[in-house]
This record gives sequence, C-alpha cells and structure tokens, in this order.
Amino acid sequence: MPATVCYMLYSLCENYTSGVEQVVNILNNIDIVVLPVLNPDGYLYTWSSDRLWRKTRSPNSGSTCVGTDPNRNWADHWGYVGSSTNPCSETYMGPSQASEIEVRSIQSYISSTANNVYGYMDYHAYSQLMLYPWGWSNNAPPGNALLGRVGREYATLLRSWFGTAYTVGPIYSTIYPASGSSADYALGQAGIPLAYAPELRPTSGSSYGFQLPANQIIASGLETFEGHLKFLEEVRDIPTSAKKIPDQ
Repeated sequence: MPATVCYMLYSLCENYTSGVEQVVNILNNIDIVVLPVLNPDGYLYTWSSDRLWRKTRSPNSGSTCVGTDPNRNWADHWGYVGSSTNPCSETYMGPSQASEIEVRSIQSYISSTANNVYGYMDYHAYSQLMLYPWGWSNNAPPGNALLGRVGREYATLLRSWFGTAYTVGPIYSTIYPASGSSADYALGQAGIPLAYAPELRPTSGSSYGFQLPANQIIASGLETFEGHLKFLEEVRDIPTSAKKIPDQ
C-alpha cells in the first residue's frame, strides 16, 4: 500500500512537470498533504520481525502484548462496535481514544486545519473496496448520496485500466462494523465532506492477501491514480464558501 501511495505522488509530480492539463489544473487550485505511512514504528517492525504486523508498537499496561490498532483508536465513536478491549487482539482499540501518539498527532493536525480541508483519503489493503463512513453505524452519513456518487465514479475510472473491480459502500455494511476509524473521524468530527478509506488490491479471496507481488505495484498505482484524480477534482470543485455541501 505505501508503494502505491508513493507511486501516485510520483505521478502527480511527473504529470505536473510535463504539463498534463488535468493535473496542472488540480495542483494549481488545491493543496495536497501526503502522509505515506501513518504508523512508522509498526511499519518498520513489518520489515524486521513480523511482515503482517498492523498495530502500533506502544506497550500495554498489564499485558505482554504490544500495540494498538490505529484504525480503531480515533476519537469518533471510539469503542462502539467492531473493536476489541483485548490488548492481544489485532483490533485492540487502545486504553482510551487517541491514546496512540500517531493518531493523536494527526487528529491535532486535522483539527487545526479542518475549516480548509474538503477531502480525506486513507488508503488500506486489501479487498478492492471503496469505503466511506460510517463504520460505527449502519445509518446513512451526512452527504451520503455525494459520497456514493464520487465513490462509484472513482471505481469506474479505476476499473478502466485493467478491469479491476471495486465494491463501493459504507464501511459498516460493505466490509464489517468498525468504530474509531480515521474516515469516521474525518467526516464526523472534522466535517470533511469527502472522506474515504479504500482497500487496494487484491480481492478478499486472493491467496496474496496483504503480500501483493511487487510486479503489481505499477499496475495498482496506475489504476488507483486514475480514480484518485477524480476524487481530487471533486475536492477542488467543492465551494470554499460552504464547508458543508448538499447531499447530491
């Protein structure tokens, strides 16, 4: 997943330098903040000890098990559903909301800039899904129709490269209930109208799972970049005079 994000960042820079009109127009009109890896300590651990490690590396008081799932730790309906109170669980939500320095730091940044942020994209792997809030509830979020429309257009453009099919829908009903997610925080607490959490290649039934072969990195980057440009155009076109946008 980080390789796909870095490839898209590279593509933005290269296309801008080459004068590709679509990219030039986007980058001349909005600022993009990129965080290639949210959980650097955990990511480093995947290369040194456990390739499939997903949690942070913070110690847990009273337990020999280490780490918190950073995507169950955000301060929006923390601990409601789809998270664990067991420190040894892969989906451990942490001792308190935003207990992890990684989550807390990014929340602080988002909060400080929320009035000027109109889109949020949290890339994950895997299952080929274009997910949006809510993860904590099966109720429709504000701007549900808009989130669905942009998500479907994203998936259609992504599929145009290699025929990779994505399922589009809310986190709760499309993959599973999961509270304390970053996408829910982005919409529910920061009021960011276009908030998504895509799950990249491969499909949920693939034998590759999280370990996508390196020879698929460029293909994943190409198709995801196509959908991501649509997302960026929608962010660009949200009226700056109104943070909240109609449900259309």
